[in-house]
Amino acid sequence: IDRVHLQQPENEIFIKNVINLYQPLLVVNKVQSEIKYIQIVNRIQDTIKKNLCTQIYPLGNISLQLYVEKSTQALVPVVSKYPDSPFAGELKRITENLLKIKYEVHA
Repeated sequence: IDRVHLQQPENEIFIKNVINLYQPLLVVNKVQSEIKYIQIVNRIQDTIKKNLCTQIYPLGNISLQLYVEKSTQALVPVVSKYPDSPFAGELKRITENLLKIKYEVHA
C-alpha cells in the first residue's frame, strides 16, 4: 500500500478496496498430523498477514492417505470408491466450513 501511495496515488483507494474484499481460503493437502496442519496454517497466516495485510481462513485439511493414492490410480473418485474413508469425512468438513464462511460473508 505504501508503494502504491507513493508511486500511483490515484490507484490507492482501488487497491485498498480490492484488498479489503479479498478473502483467501486455505485447504492443506497431504498433512501427516494435526500438529503439522496447525504449524502450516500458522505459518501461512503469518505470511499472508505480513505481506497482504489480510487474513486467510483455513477450511480444513486432507490427511495423507492410501485411499487417495489408490483411488487416483484407479481413476475413480475417492468418495465413490471409499465413501466411509477419512478422506470423505475431511471433504465433508471442508465443505461445511466453506458454506459457513459463505453465509457469514453474505449475511
